Amino acid sequence: MEKITLYSKTGCGQCVFLKRYLDSKGLNYLEKNVEDESYLEEVRELNCQSLPVVLIGQSAPVVGFQPDVIERLISQC
Repeated sequence: MEKITLYSKTGCGQCVFLKRYLDSKGLNYLEKNVEDESYLEEVRELNCQSLPVVLIGQSAPVVGFQPDVIERLISQC
C-alpha cells in the first residue's frame, strides 16, 4: 500500500467524513492540519483551493470527499 497523506482543517465537515471513511477501511494515513502554515503552503503548491486533499502515493491530488476515486487509487496500489 502506498503512503496516504490527508490535508484537513479542524471544523471541516468533508474532512471529518473522509477521516471516518479511511478509518473504516483500516487505512493508515498521515494527517496534516492546514492550520499549520507549512501544511497550508504544501496545499497551495499542489494548486488546491479547498479541503480535504488526499495524496495516495504519486497520484494527482484528490480534492473533496470522493470515496469512489480513493477506492480506485487504492486498488491500483
